[in-house]
Amino acid sequence: MEERIAKIEAENMDVFNKTSRYLRLAQECIERGDVEFGKAYLVALCRATDNYEESIAFNELTEVWEKYRHLVDGLVPPPLSVYGPEPLSPEACTMVIGDILNDPGGNLLADLSAHLDELSGNGSALGHLNKWERTFYYADEVCVEVNAGGFEGYLYYHGTHFAKACQAFAEIGAEQMVSLTDRIQSKFPRGRVPKSEEAIQNAMDKLQDREVDFEDEDEIYYTSAEKELLERLTVYVLENRKHFR
Repeated sequence: MEERIAKIEAENMDVFNKTSRYLRLAQECIERGDVEFGKAYLVALCRATDNYEESIAFNELTEVWEKYRHLVDGLVPPPLSVYGPEPLSPEACTMVIGDILNDPGGNLLADLSAHLDELSGNGSALGHLNKWERTFYYADEVCVEVNAGGFEGYLYYHGTHFAKACQAFAEIGAEQMVSLTDRIQSKFPRGRVPKSEEAIQNAMDKLQDREVDFEDEDEIYYTSAEKELLERLTVYVLENRKHFR
């Protein structure tokens, strides 16, 4: 595989072009059955930049990456980010996961939220989190941000995570949040929230010009959906406690 990777890396392209090209070629190889060559392209993609997940997001290819990232687990380092603090190891965090999961004071969700912030460098390196931790992170982020600034604030500043949050709500069984996010999506062109930050903010500005807001959705969240979300998150964490670090 190293010879294949070396040949791929010899191509003269800038980082963002490499990201898009390598990921698409990896997808083509894997879909036709040449998984090893596909993995070589994925490894080369990750070596092209320390911040490879940011580059993938810039190219609006996060959904493709999430489908195949498991193939290079252990073969490439977690992505780094130029933003936020350095992610910590579980052992270096303020609290250990055993104490969080057995917290008699009822601070399970708040403590776990803070713990995952430390593990991910305040969300700047989400690749450091595993599948179950990311599911919690995306759902919890909505709770935190909507309470701070409503859905408008969440979408404007964290909307690139919206699709993942929707998947998380379905995964944990938060039915009111699934319905609520469907309502939110319906307000956007083509019935979906765009994937890139710039496209989301442009769409939000246009919605504001048309006097389209999310006040009704905020009210539904505050009056009933949040309660269900917190309940389902608690159940999800306790049922999957062995996967949290």
